[in-house]
Amino acid sequence: MQSELLIKSGRTLTPFEVIQDGVIVVRNGRIQFVGKENEATYSANANVLDASDKIVSPGFIDTQIVGARGFDASTGSLEAVRGVARFCSETGTTSLLVATGTSPFEKMIQNIRGVRDAIQKATDSAEILGIHLEGPYISPIKKGAHDPKYIRPPAVSELDVILRESANNLILATVAPEVQGAISFIRELKRRGVIVSIGHSNATYEETLAGIRAGISHATHVFNGMRELHHREPGVLGAVLTCDKITASLIADGIHVHPVAMRMLVKAKGADRIVLITDAIVAGLPDGTYRFAGLDLVLKNGVCKLKSGLSLAGSSLAMNVAVRNMIELVGVPTQDAVRMATINPAKVIGVDKRKGSIEIGKDADIIVIDEKINVYATLVKGKVVHSILNRN
Repeated sequence: MQSELLIKSGRTLTPFEVIQDGVIVVRNGRIQFVGKENEATYSANANVLDASDKIVSPGFIDTQIVGARGFDASTGSLEAVRGVARFCSETGTTSLLVATGTSPFEKMIQNIRGVRDAIQKATDSAEILGIHLEGPYISPIKKGAHDPKYIRPPAVSELDVILRESANNLILATVAPEVQGAISFIRELKRRGVIVSIGHSNATYEETLAGIRAGISHATHVFNGMRELHHREPGVLGAVLTCDKITASLIADGIHVHPVAMRMLVKAKGADRIVLITDAIVAGLPDGTYRFAGLDLVLKNGVCKLKSGLSLAGSSLAMNVAVRNMIELVGVPTQDAVRMATINPAKVIGVDKRKGSIEIGKDADIIVIDEKINVYATLVKGKVVHSILNRN
């Protein structure tokens, strides 16, 4: 027997269009219909999720998250991955990439194996789509919170091991194109179907363009961990802002990037080339001092820094807050802000045929929100994994 769910919505953001007082019919985890109720066909016995006073949106997709609530998903621990996934589902994220950082090679491979196994075992909440390898193939000059002891030039021989041990779950890799061996490494990543992002890079404008020609198509947390714009040397940022081939991820917490700079990014890239990420490490935790991935971190007033105070270290951001900030701090229309957290990341990582929008045939990854982007319910493949609807 087919399981069927009818979702009643006050406003549906597909996000290509806005449907007022519509319904979504879900059957066996996939969207069967979206539109007006008088045009829908569904069973009289269908379960009903009444969000007629709320907004229904595609679930958010976070392509860079490490930790939340004290869990470090980058270790590959099944408990940690599931803990982060639960936090994600409560804050509107229905699928994600686990970001793994800079560590000794054997430790990195151990972590990758763990994430691979967690993907195969699945979670009871947000879906793990794969791995974002943020280090170690980056610039020590723009290392951020990455441990400089383990930053190293890329080697194709290491890539062979990474792809094998990840069972081809490496989806996105951040690389600094100016480091030794990077251009051939980028070409090889692209040849093997991995999306390549420029990040933690001190590349000049010309070095960035060389990386783009080799296969870079994305930029990791734009403005942060990259050579700044100078009017005589545009650097990484100049290339990212002006090259239409490049999409850019953004930590929209109002801490990593000033709202005026975020507004500049929207003007330069447009709503369809920006991807919201959390880069979260200490999301869902109170202010305090934490030990995370060998680093001593201090979280105060939402700002996470190395204990030395020399660098920001990830964020405490949730995706629904990132979307809200784009609306409230930057002035982006709600529909565009939702696009930046849904269909845009889906396109970047190549899952837009099945995720990122409310369309017939796609996975029913759906969230119920209000105007302030508070999350009331989260569905992953049609299963309710989080709900506070109808609670007093």
